[in-house]
Amino acid sequence: MATLYGGWRFQLHRINLRNELKMQKFESQKLKEVDTMKSRFFANISHEFRTPITLILGPLEKWIAKITDTEAQRDFSLMRRNVQRLHRLINQLLDLSRIEAGKMELHPATEDLVRLVKHYVQSFESQAKLKEVQLLFESHESRLLAQVDREKMENIIYNLTFNALKFTPKNGKITVSVNSAAGLNAPPHSPSRVEIKVSDTGIGIPADRLEKIFDRFYQIDDSYVREHEGSGIGLALTKELVELHGGEIFVNSAPGVGSVFTVLLPVGDVQEAAGAGEITVDFAPTDADGSEPMLKCPESTAPKGPSVGAHRGR
Repeated sequence: MATLYGGWRFQLHRINLRNELKMQKFESQKLKEVDTMKSRFFANISHEFRTPITLILGPLEKWIAKITDTEAQRDFSLMRRNVQRLHRLINQLLDLSRIEAGKMELHPATEDLVRLVKHYVQSFESQAKLKEVQLLFESHESRLLAQVDREKMENIIYNLTFNALKFTPKNGKITVSVNSAAGLNAPPHSPSRVEIKVSDTGIGIPADRLEKIFDRFYQIDDSYVREHEGSGIGLALTKELVELHGGEIFVNSAPGVGSVFTVLLPVGDVQEAAGAGEITVDFAPTDADGSEPMLKCPESTAPKGPSVGAHRGR
């Protein structure tokens, strides 16, 4: 009798476990469907918003250049900053839509990532000054060459730096670094990958929410993020663009201490310039209008390579 009861309990447990797995799979599928619907909906709206926003931004730039009144210039700069932010959000939504449809392409070129990332970080000088946050760029290398898509690298660095700046309080510190990193099976001193780190002394992320930080439309704390104009899109797009390059992205964080986002990218043959030495730049900006960074890439170090189609493998 005891044997029969034990067998029945065992079978019942298996049935319950199987049903739980089915329910989890069903819920996961539904969440993916909702996520896809959100992406398509916002992508459709973004197409409609893109042209009007561009037409607003052009005249704004002209007025700011003409106006001499300080108060009026401040108001117009505020308008420009918010239009630029909306314009970038729209572009990110469209990029996510292209990635989801497998239509996003890489246009790789040989780039000096030390020079490139430093250039992108410099575009945040005025915003860092307004928030009274120290912004540093560091590298142990004088040059690191890699095959990357400049436009997509701009988005990666922009999103990570902007995210750090958004959640770092007054008198805080943000450090962006670029260094070589050997692969798992690479011989010593073989820089087969490049490591980009963005660290901050911001509010940090609770451990139970770290695994969701790269999910689309996910926000750590709705009230706080909305107060700081978060959308839950930037980090999701960043992860997709890093993986499009064949790389990986990680985050380590602790509430009240800060966060460190680490990007590892495959680089092939990385050539270091002769006389490489450590570079540290503490930005001391002069422009303080706080406008959204309008990045212009420095000239490429080599001609663009062929277009590589990217398809989601997950």
